Amino acid sequence: MTDIQELANTLLKQAKSLGVDYADIRTNLTNSTSFALHNNKFETPLIAGENFGVGVRVIHKGKLGFYSTNDFSL
Repeated sequence: MTDIQELANTLLKQAKSLGVDYADIRTNLTNSTSFALHNNKFETPLIAGENFGVGVRVIHKGKLGFYSTNDFSL
């Protein structure tokens, strides 16, 4: 199981333990590469990056709650 699947399962278990009526987890992993050209020459070095985000949606007693983040620092 991947870390993303483990995170989603942990969040769903937490929601279930709180007794919510419905919960879903959405994750997004994006890889990107950036560069700049000036007069057909590279102006800056290639910059590669990876960005991960998660969204949590819950419904409890007819009310909807949503949270999302891409900052996992403590």
